[in-house]
Amino acid sequence: MGKVILYIAASLDGFIARSDGDISWLDKYQGGKEDYGYSDFYKDVGASIMGANTYEKALTLKGGIDNNMPTYVITHRKRQTIADAKITLYSGNLPELINKIKEKTRKNIWLVGGGQLTQSFLKEDLLDQIILSTIPIILG
Repeated sequence: MGKVILYIAASLDGFIARSDGDISWLDKYQGGKEDYGYSDFYKDVGASIMGANTYEKALTLKGGIDNNMPTYVITHRKRQTIADAKITLYSGNLPELINKIKEKTRKNIWLVGGGQLTQSFLKEDLLDQIILSTIPIILG
């Protein structure tokens, strides 16, 4: 059975984004010869979970959303239905969501972010593994 894994990058001073949510500081580390283990990690992922802010940011990025993978967006905002069948808006119990996803895939579940959702997963002891890439930049 797959694990729930937080795979994330942070600055030397512990930030995953600038105060305005900007993650462009990561751009120069993408697409190069070294992928920091991302390809190996990703081939074993069967579903992803992210917060609403992370989802909205991912929509603006090239390749930010994998249209072939089930993605669960955790939100309490009132929104319109998303037309993409692979995207599910969810506002319920997180352990129940994990169990539901594990019934559908034996692969790993990637907790993409953001910060508040990661805190919730840590508080509820829902993470099996954390893969943290520290990027040599100070954001604070």
